[in-house]
Amino acid sequence: MSGQKYQLVSLLLIICLLFSQSTASGCNFKGSCRTDDQCKRICRGHGLDPSFQLCVPYSSKGGKCCCLHYEGAPLSSEVI
Repeated sequence: MSGQKYQLVSLLLIICLLFSQSTASGCNFKGSCRTDDQCKRICRGHGLDPSFQLCVPYSSKGGKCCCLHYEGAPLSSEVI
């Protein structure tokens, strides 16, 4: 029984480590904003598809909007 617990814990740890790795290529800081909706409009305005984005008002950068584009996600100008 003890061996099964270690196997289960090991499996859960591996799963958590695999799925917690970010595939984001980094922030593209665009414009200034105070809300998530403003940030989404800014990301859209720069040709980045918000369905593949994480738009975050980033206050420590002077209210800049972080348009986070994931690797492999097409830009809105690209044909899928």
